[in-house]
Amino acid sequence: MATLAMLATLLLAPSAARAQQGVIRGRVVTPDATGRPVGAAEVVLPGLERTVRSGEDGAFQVDSVPAGTHEVVARKLGFEPVTRRVTLAAGDTVTLVLALPVRVQALAQVDVRDRAAAPAVRAFERERAIANGGAFISDSLLAKNQHSPMSNVLRRIPGATIVRVPSNSGGYNALGSSRGRQSLRGSKYCFYQIYVDGQRYFAPTSANIEPPPDVDEFKVADYEAIEVYRGAAQTPSQYGGTGAPCGTILFWSRTRVAR
Repeated sequence: MATLAMLATLLLAPSAARAQQGVIRGRVVTPDATGRPVGAAEVVLPGLERTVRSGEDGAFQVDSVPAGTHEVVARKLGFEPVTRRVTLAAGDTVTLVLALPVRVQALAQVDVRDRAAAPAVRAFERERAIANGGAFISDSLLAKNQHSPMSNVLRRIPGATIVRVPSNSGGYNALGSSRGRQSLRGSKYCFYQIYVDGQRYFAPTSANIEPPPDVDEFKVADYEAIEVYRGAAQTPSQYGGTGAPCGTILFWSRTRVAR
C-alpha cells in the first residue's frame, strides 16, 4: 500500500504543479490607431529568465508561468521598451496588448552644413577607443560587411565572445565576456551594456538575470562606427558605472543628410 501511495503521489505531483501555473499571452503592436503588429519583438519576464518573440502577427505566449506578480518587458530595436506588471492567478490566463512607441532619433536628419563634422566626430571616437584600450570598428569595415550579421563583425574583436542565448524560438546571439560574475541561467558569461547614439539601450541587472538583446537585430548597414570596451576599466566615464562591469558597446548610426 505504501508503494501505491508513493506512486500516486508522484503521478499527481506534475498535475499539482501545473495547477499552480498560468499563461501570459497577447500581442505587441504600435500605439497608433491602426495598432499594427510588431513582429520579432522580445517579450521578457526578467524574474524568470524567460524570453519569447512575437510572431509576424505580433502575437506571443508564455506558458507555465508560476502564479504571482511578474514584470513583462517588450522591446525591439527602433522602439521604446515597455514594461507591464501583471498578477497571475493559478490556472489563469492573462492577455496583454503591449504598445511599443517608435523610438525618435533626434539626429536622423541633420543639416547639410553638418556633413563635414561627421568625420571629425568619428576621428575623436576612434582616438578615444584606442586611448582607453578599446576597439573601434570603422565605417569602411562596416561598409564592406553591410550584408553580414552583426555577430560576424563582432566576432573579430579580441576578448569579446558571441554567446548563444537560449529562447523559445531556438536561441540568438548576444555579446558577452567570460570575465565577471555568474550570469544568465548559470552561464559563466556576463553581458555587455549597449548604447545607441549615446542613449543606453540595455544594461545588465545586478543579478544579471535579464536576457540581453540579440546583436543581430542591429543591422550592420545602419551604423557608421562601433566602439567596444572590454570591461569597466576601459569604458569611458560617461558610459561607466554599475552597468559596465562586463564591457560596453557603443553603436553610432549612419548620418542621413536632409535634402
